[in-house]
Amino acid sequence: MKIFSNLSNRIKQKKVYPTEIIGLQGVTAGVGATHLTVALANVLCSKERYRVAVAELRGDGRIANLMEEAWFASEGCVGFASSGVDYYPKVNIDQVRLLSGKGYDYLLVLYPPADTGVSYGEVAHRRIVIGSLQPWNYREYQKFMRDIFIERDVPSWDLYGQFLTGKQKRKFEAEFHVPIRELPVIGDPFCLGKKDLEYLTSLLV
Repeated sequence: MKIFSNLSNRIKQKKVYPTEIIGLQGVTAGVGATHLTVALANVLCSKERYRVAVAELRGDGRIANLMEEAWFASEGCVGFASSGVDYYPKVNIDQVRLLSGKGYDYLLVLYPPADTGVSYGEVAHRRIVIGSLQPWNYREYQKFMRDIFIERDVPSWDLYGQFLTGKQKRKFEAEFHVPIRELPVIGDPFCLGKKDLEYLTSLLV
């Protein structure tokens, strides 16, 4: 397998301010954090024409399965490109900091699920948290809110619920006094429809 020594440079840098770092985290595994990360990365790259990277802080993640082309290396970080986005699987928090200085417009950082108890220093400018408010999952979201959300001083948390109903939204907001938004079903993150694009773009406002 051929390994390149430099970053891909397919898209001209558009922004003039520093890299915006967005952290994404599932309350638990299987709630769509990886799916949403890939979809957001593709919207930013293909529709908005930004230079985008995804860094995965999860050692057992599946981002590496996206690899279709050769690996490249930069500042000790090994990555690959897929659909115009640079992906860096299995990085550590120091490598994330290095990547934030490599000229990307957006760096999406995929954190381990909150219920694993694995914690990293905060580098993101904002954090998107995804969970489920179904009766069999509600306690996991409660635990996250009580043990992590309330206890940590993290800037700009955005909370989302999978398949969120109006009743679930009202119950959650009455208990924790913070807003939560619905995360709708997003199909193929590499082939997004008009509604998908509109919704994903709204997450970035």
